[in-house]
Amino acid sequence: MTLATITDIRTHNTRLLIFSVFWFVAFIALGIWQIDRGFEKLQQQSAIRDLSAPITSMNELLATSNADREDETAPSLFFRPVKLRGVFLPKSFLLDNSIYYDMQIADAATDATELKSPHCFLLGDCGIKTGKVRVGYRVFSLFVPTDGLQTLLVERGWIETRPDRNTLPDISQASLPRGELLVDAIVMPNAGKRRVLRADTLDLNNEWQILQRIDAETLADKFQLDIYPHPLIMTATSAGAMERFAPLANYSYINPARHFSYAVQWFLMAIALLSIYLVFYHKNNSRH
Repeated sequence: MTLATITDIRTHNTRLLIFSVFWFVAFIALGIWQIDRGFEKLQQQSAIRDLSAPITSMNELLATSNADREDETAPSLFFRPVKLRGVFLPKSFLLDNSIYYDMQIADAATDATELKSPHCFLLGDCGIKTGKVRVGYRVFSLFVPTDGLQTLLVERGWIETRPDRNTLPDISQASLPRGELLVDAIVMPNAGKRRVLRADTLDLNNEWQILQRIDAETLADKFQLDIYPHPLIMTATSAGAMERFAPLANYSYINPARHFSYAVQWFLMAIALLSIYLVFYHKNNSRH
């Protein structure tokens, strides 16, 4: 074996090693990141199952929000129950491209009333199965608590889209309740930025608006209102709640199983890459 051949083999092996090490480390890092994300979701599920005493005033809600932001050891604000008295403003929003699953009882031991519990519609862990998938809109309305420090953006339910996407759905089923009422809801994390495929649209009477994303800051600027930054989702038994909710689709990111499965995929890719490297390394050296 000549010196040139040996040099060529070493150069090839070095390049193969650098390539393999880079991607092996990347795959392992991605797997570890997904595991961390999965444990975060487990903590979120635990927070939902251990729903503490509800927040009953905007002062308490704002104080809890500030504590959560400033002190990492403070109990998380998200998934906290909220019970507030107030009135709805005559302004509602439809969040486009929202999926709804028909929910049915899968376990005979499950009480039908459990389908409306926070655990059920946030976690789907109450003996239910999903049926037909429908496309429509999540319904958000502006709610002003009695102590009126900030306006709240409250999700009230879901309505189905019409075949003609250029017309509004049947909003009669989403009519706003009148007068003061007690809203029973849960504070939700912001869902993050969604890819916008269409422009926001208004109907003729300017009361309902179809949105491509829910952004409290943008809405606050547009309507000159002080809107609380985190949306709330009504429990299905709350006054003013609509008949149908779509939380199993909307908040599927709470499910940790998805992250753990992704982690397994990344680790398998790392193992596959290591195996391929060893095979090629052995062939390069045995060939000469």
